[in-house]
Amino acid sequence: MLPIERKTTGFLIDEWITSKFKVEDGVEGATQRNVGLSDAIATRMKSVSVSGHKALDELIDKLHLVSRECWDAQDKICLLDYQHPRIGVWAKLAQDTNAKRTALIRKIDSVLGEEGVTALEKTYKE
Repeated sequence: MLPIERKTTGFLIDEWITSKFKVEDGVEGATQRNVGLSDAIATRMKSVSVSGHKALDELIDKLHLVSRECWDAQDKICLLDYQHPRIGVWAKLAQDTNAKRTALIRKIDSVLGEEGVTALEKTYKE
């Protein structure tokens, strides 16, 4: 997993949103991770102007909605038998919403002047 210092703010916000889903689902350790991400994001946001905050709030709201849709689609895929007739529909939705999620992360980074540095590689934890 990449250390927080190497992640852009958009990437951290995305992780923060996802950690909230994990808290809702009762994943062990998710609450502690959520607090750490909140602190890191708050520190980075101190220098953002009021107009920048408004633009970011809108993007973060959109990211939250798209991430939830992606999360739910991926969850559905995991629960279905691979031969289920609708699995392709859920897989397509997961792929499409993940692409929207990535675009929103990059927009957030752009508003913060972090464009071109978004680390979007998979960071799976063993």
